[in-house]
Amino acid sequence: MRWGQQPGYVVFGGQKVPMTRPRVRTRAGQEVPLENYARLQHDGRRQRAVHEGIVAGLSTRNYQRAVQSVLDGYGIEKSSVSREFVAASAAELKKVCERRLDTLELVAILIDGKQLGGHTMVVALGLENSGEKSILGLWQGATENTTTVKLLLEDLVARGLSPSGAICS
Repeated sequence: MRWGQQPGYVVFGGQKVPMTRPRVRTRAGQEVPLENYARLQHDGRRQRAVHEGIVAGLSTRNYQRAVQSVLDGYGIEKSSVSREFVAASAAELKKVCERRLDTLELVAILIDGKQLGGHTMVVALGLENSGEKSILGLWQGATENTTTVKLLLEDLVARGLSPSGAICS
């Protein structure tokens, strides 16, 4: 049976949109969770919109201005966008760093170190027969030294990389 209403929201177009949520109770007086309402609050569209926007070059500072498709929306803050981007990019990085490499037909492996935020990241890039480049792996080290590169190569081999035929530089 209906038991009044209360303020709530649903996620639409990547934003929280305010709405009035009905409250439902059993005859014994227990609150009944509304499954469809809960689904509309966590449909993942905002996470996808954040990820796509950031990948397209949108900064977290300007994100709020870019999501004005629903003018009554609320809840899009820099910190929310930043947290969701960190989670999405961590998941993508995990995929890259854990994927199997046994199906690749490489003609070259390029290894280089890059300074990022005071840390050295050693990157292995593979060049396939088709001309397509793909990131094979990343390894963090204090410097771009033999030990760091050796650890990266050992990780690539453990994931199935067969360097025979590839030219390393």
